[in-house]
Amino acid sequence: MSTSDRRVIVAVATPLEPGLVTRIAAVDNRLEVRYQPDLLPPTRFPGDHRGVDGFHRTAGQEARWRRLLADAEILFGLPGNSPQALAELVRENTGLRWVQATDGGAGEQVDAAGLTGQELDRVLITSAGGVHAGPLAEFAMFGILAFA
Repeated sequence: MSTSDRRVIVAVATPLEPGLVTRIAAVDNRLEVRYQPDLLPPTRFPGDHRGVDGFHRTAGQEARWRRLLADAEILFGLPGNSPQALAELVRENTGLRWVQATDGGAGEQVDAAGLTGQELDRVLITSAGGVHAGPLAEFAMFGILAFA
């Protein structure tokens, strides 16, 4: 198999609307997007990428969860929204190459994970910082105009 035919496994590790998962999968036919919403916490509101507090998986679900993440090359979201879970995954899955964090403040979670320089060289970690800058600026201007 040539590198242009190689499958790239993307694991969704955060609650996400099914339509957005479909959009990720549609980016390239080489992507194998793994998404099992029953292994993720129920959401509290639309767009919630953390889910309800106190969510726990059964032993069987935890085994499925670990298999889902075991050979992912790309991860969408920090598993469990937890620095400790991120550190475990980076150390267990040596094929992991990229983590796309969904929360603001992801840098603090990465720092708290205590990843080594070698681990950080191997795994690119990006955040969604700034994606709401335009709408927030519009909202601020609306607020100013409402009081004017």
